[in-house]
Amino acid sequence: MGVLVLERGDKAESRAAASYARLFAKTGSSVYVSVFCPDRAALAAARADVAARLSVLPPSS
Repeated sequence: MGVLVLERGDKAESRAAASYARLFAKTGSSVYVSVFCPDRAALAAARADVAARLSVLPPSS
């Protein structure tokens, strides 16, 4: 299992973005979530919303 996180939006004029990938050993069982927002404050709120609503568990078999 592996986790990949990419965040962008350091410049004031750029959109803020975060991409997350959780990779499991079983084929077809990985998850990819990408969030784009107009600024870093909106991205922080969106990340909290995703974390509160999305649970990712590894496959059982």
